[in-house]
Amino acid sequence: MCGYKFFKLGRPGIFKAVLPLIFFIAASCGTLYAQRLSVATNLLGYANLGTINGEIGLGVSRHFSVYLQAKYNPFTYREGREDQFQNRQATLSAGCRYWFWHTWSGWFLSGQAGYSKYNVGGIISQKSTEGDAFGITFGGGYALMLTKRLNIDFGAGVMGGLADYSKYSCTKCGKMEKKGKRLFVAPNNILVQLSYMF
Repeated sequence: MCGYKFFKLGRPGIFKAVLPLIFFIAASCGTLYAQRLSVATNLLGYANLGTINGEIGLGVSRHFSVYLQAKYNPFTYREGREDQFQNRQATLSAGCRYWFWHTWSGWFLSGQAGYSKYNVGGIISQKSTEGDAFGITFGGGYALMLTKRLNIDFGAGVMGGLADYSKYSCTKCGKMEKKGKRLFVAPNNILVQLSYMF
């Protein structure tokens, strides 16, 4: 976008606010459960125009885990052309999962809070939107154990929040149509995720 500094995050205080959230959630769940750690990546994220993503999770009891999730997409495709498109983002979220049977196995419910800086355009139409979004996601899913240490997780969620946005008439011209704040509800955390437990 013309003159837009995508990688200069204008609100570093949000990252400082989200990071302690995971520690607060962990502290409120009691003693750590076997101090099990997991790392994961969502395979569907890569299908979303190459969005790099990762998650670090910590089991805090038999039924609860907390996690920190990050997504990053710096890519612009067909840059400078009329048919340019992108789904650029830098996203950080912290949340917890309740496991009905046992941590890292079976059905779960999840909740998370997150912040995203985004620039999306040229995918459905040649218009583009960029800005910051803050929100809360509630969802659920199922973790299928493949081996003792490897899972594949399936899940989906719904996010509601506030977006501070600017809308442009095309992906590369920089002609602003609209600017403002709006409430939104959208699907989030659509998962086909590989998880490894330590």
